[in-house]
Amino acid sequence: MSNFPDFTAQGYQIQKELGHNRAGGRVTYLADRLPSLEPMVIKQFQFATSGADWSAYKAVEREIQILQQLNHPGIPKYRDAFETPDGFCMVQEYKAAQSLAMRRSFDAEEVKQLAIAALEILVYLQTRSPQVIHRDIKPENILVSDRLDLYLVDFGFAQLGAGEVAMSSMVKGTMGFMPPEQLLNRQLTTASDLYGLGASLICLLTGTPSSAIGDLIDDDYRIDFKQRVPRVSLRWIQWLERMVQPDPRDRFPDAATALNALQPIYVVRTPEIVIQPNALHLVAAEVGETLTQTISVKNSVSDTVLMGKWDVAPHPHDPPHTPDFHPWIAFQPATFNANRVHCHLKVDTSQLRAGEEYHRTLRLHSNSSQATMTLPLTVETAAIPITRKTLPYSALGLLFLSSGAGAMLALHSIAAPIAIGASGFLAWAGLSKLAGHQGFAVKFLLTLMATSIGAGTIGFTLGMAAGASLMGAWGTAATLAATVVTGSALLFSARGVQKQFGTGLATGMSLLTAASGISWGIGLQLGLWTPLLLATVAVTGLPVVSVMLLLPWQRSRRLAQYRRSEEHLIKP
Repeated sequence: MSNFPDFTAQGYQIQKELGHNRAGGRVTYLADRLPSLEPMVIKQFQFATSGADWSAYKAVEREIQILQQLNHPGIPKYRDAFETPDGFCMVQEYKAAQSLAMRRSFDAEEVKQLAIAALEILVYLQTRSPQVIHRDIKPENILVSDRLDLYLVDFGFAQLGAGEVAMSSMVKGTMGFMPPEQLLNRQLTTASDLYGLGASLICLLTGTPSSAIGDLIDDDYRIDFKQRVPRVSLRWIQWLERMVQPDPRDRFPDAATALNALQPIYVVRTPEIVIQPNALHLVAAEVGETLTQTISVKNSVSDTVLMGKWDVAPHPHDPPHTPDFHPWIAFQPATFNANRVHCHLKVDTSQLRAGEEYHRTLRLHSNSSQATMTLPLTVETAAIPITRKTLPYSALGLLFLSSGAGAMLALHSIAAPIAIGASGFLAWAGLSKLAGHQGFAVKFLLTLMATSIGAGTIGFTLGMAAGASLMGAWGTAATLAATVVTGSALLFSARGVQKQFGTGLATGMSLLTAASGISWGIGLQLGLWTPLLLATVAVTGLPVVSVMLLLPWQRSRRLAQYRRSEEHLIKP
């Protein structure tokens, strides 16, 4: 047996309960009107029940008074009223719609359609004489059908005409949806109902239950929702922000103005991104260098706000990392909320292997139509930090051969004193020029050494030439040519060695090579290898050969040490 009240005497048959507020003594039923069976809504106010608020009777009277004057398809019509033993009932036409307080999902375009429908109702209310201020617009009092037909209900707190509410009266409305002027019992205007509508639309867009509206309100009683609706246009956000301004003077002045501002707005436009450059290729000049590159990001859709976040796509050779941190690639800023931004990319090559090429993919996640954009990154690290130092082998070889040939020719040529004198002069000139790049002390010692070499060579040659036979003009020419070549090779080899090894090794290698060639030339020409001559060859030749063999060995050893030390570095 049904526990529903029996209203058949009044001409209604209850079908089911639609809602109730037991504490306030209010129950809402769906009923059929007899005998037509037209569906109706009966609101029963049980004033005699325990806990019921008898003052609510005035609200019922006010609602009936106002509804009798209204005729709009978005406002369910008043049909009837009758008394009951414990209270009072009001009858309205039934609309097959649910309140926005019910958990439902709407996209931004549908929310705009509902906003337009609600504003059209408010325009109707505000253009009446006297105008009607609803004072309790919230999701519970807005019904929406499956076809998005919108209805505004519950006019129990409505006020006819603007003006101040008596300070002795109780504040009517719902916290979070009441504008500050209503909360403070100050004068209401045609902008007052816009606040409740704006707050309701924001709840709808952000998926916030009406009971949690306080989560969106900051300390200045401003509704902060921008970060929760990243995919709607900037103009739509700005329109909503103006609807819920705490100061009524900062809102739209009335529903008609708000409606005209809303209609041309595109609410679901998304940003379009342009990135420059569209590929990155960075080359390091030094080992461990930090490379930088500016990436320009621009949104070409003016009435939207671009929100972006950079990260690096996972790579099997990179150490484990989070989307907010990468071991050798960083962005500044990594996240942004702007339509034009210059992001600075930093690449730390100190954690990378030298002489390698690295390929990574940068990703930009955004609220644009393309949720994730990729940017290829190529990084070339500097060469392995081991300098390849080489001797001028061609110049040293030429110096060895020419000095040996000159020694052989000088033993049989009358031009020997002249040739060796010229060779000594060239040696003095070359080493003196080499010394010109040094300090005073080094310059003095090298000049003294060159002079001594020249004077000693001349003296040696004069002594040897005293018993030498004549070889004629060809021998003299050959000796002079060998002398010129020897002097030139001495200069080139010395300067070549100096560039990479310094003046000391340059002087020693050049002079020892020349002395070794002279010793070999004398020994080959005389055919007599005395112990002194052999010792001279060994003393002059072995150091040169040792240096030539030592340099490649040292480089190979250092390269092997570096390869072992780079095992902890990130692979390409």
